[in-house]
Order: sequence, then structure tokens, then C-alpha cells
Amino acid sequence: MIDSVSNYCHRWCERCPFTSRCSLVAFSEEHMSSDQRERPGTLPASFPALSGKFSEFLGRLELNLQKYRNSLSVIGYGAREEYPRPTGMSRKALGELSMTVMLELRELRKGKWVPDYLRSPDFGQADVQAFRELNWYLGILGPKFRRAVLEKPYSGPVDLDAHKTARLTHIILARMIAAITVLIEVHGREAYDDLRTILEDCLRLLAGIRSLFPEAYLYHRPGFDDPAERGFLKVFYEECPPVDPFKDGTWSPGGRAPSA
Repeated sequence: MIDSVSNYCHRWCERCPFTSRCSLVAFSEEHMSSDQRERPGTLPASFPALSGKFSEFLGRLELNLQKYRNSLSVIGYGAREEYPRPTGMSRKALGELSMTVMLELRELRKGKWVPDYLRSPDFGQADVQAFRELNWYLGILGPKFRRAVLEKPYSGPVDLDAHKTARLTHIILARMIAAITVLIEVHGREAYDDLRTILEDCLRLLAGIRSLFPEAYLYHRPGFDDPAERGFLKVFYEECPPVDPFKDGTWSPGGRAPSA
């Protein structure tokens, strides 16, 4: 078992490399009847369309934004810059925004361009991978963001938890932005119109978490950031690991971005 791995995971047990070593899962199964236990899913461990450097996804996003007379220089809050730009929002306001973004999912699902991502999904399609991932992370973004930013600065265990949660939240936002990039690439203007508000909110929240936790890179999550698990993770994800700006070189220590 890996101690506390469930405290900083993505709550996506079907696609988690550490489900079999998670004490929370083990505890739940021990205290549930057989008919209460979650049935194993058929989700693939890796989504190749969403694997790669976050900096490359940002470059692709910029190219697509320019098609619609937009740019990360306008809405990115420093996403491709060395330091994030000010969001103009307080910690509390950012936390509230993270919850508002979650509510946008209901309307987003009604889009005519939205692929079948639940009933009979074809995970060989890039847009199915992207929407399934965006759908999942939109559902957990708010609680994770608020857990990181709404607590007063403390020292000791609470401060440690906030930084590790901030690192997780940072990764969640990066993966959401990568998924949005793929959806706009595949579905064009219609997807851009429906996703623009969510994209802008995610970019603003990303700048907020970078500003509030510039040293998040120093705080490693159990299992996921353990150097001893690298070989296992490589095999689990079939060499197509999900986006992680802390590991792919997008940001250097301190949360800095490479030159655009």
C-alpha cells in the first residue's frame, strides 16, 4: 500500500495506476457488500491524444486561437510566459470561480458537436478522449482548487497539504486546457464558441494557482511523483503519460515557463 496516495489523486480509480495499492480503495471494498462495489470499467489507461508536453499543447492552442482572432497574449494570463500575470482576483474569488466553471459543464454537454463519450465511446478518436477527460476534471476542479487556496497560510501539515493539493490542481488545469485544445482542433468554430468561457476561466485559474503556489514543484505527491515509480508508470501508461507540466519541462523550478 502507498500511504496517503488517495489524498492527492484524481479520483479516477478506473484509470489510476495505484488503485491496487490504495488504502482507501482497500478500506472501501472491505466494508462494502459485493453488490455495492464499483464494477471495473473499460476505460483505457492512456489517452494518446492527450499525451505530450504542455508547452506543445499551448503552442497548438495559440495557433487555433489565432484562427478566431484571439491569442494567449490576450486571454492567457501569462500561460506561455516566464511568470503568470495578475488575475485581478482574490483567493476567495478564485475559489468561487473554480466552482462556477464546474456548473458550465451542464450546458456544454448539450453541444451538437459533442462526441459520444459515455454510451458507446470510441476511444480511438481524439475528441472522445478529450471530452471524456474534460468532463471528468471539470467535476473535481472546484473542490480541489478551494481546498488549496481557501485555507489561511499555516506551517506544518496543513501547509504541506495545501502545496500538494495545489500541485494536483495545477496538473488538472493543464490537462483540461490540453483537452480543450484537442476539441477545438477537431470541431473548429462550434467547439471554440462553446468552450471559450471555460478556457478563459481555466487560464485565469492556472495563473492564480501559479501565483499563489510558486514552489508547488517542491512538493511531491505519494506514488505519482515518486522517482521509484517511474518505470511502473511508464509501462502502465504504455509510454503515453498524461500531461504533467512539472515533469515534461514546460515549467522550470519555481513554476516558470519557457520563452514563448
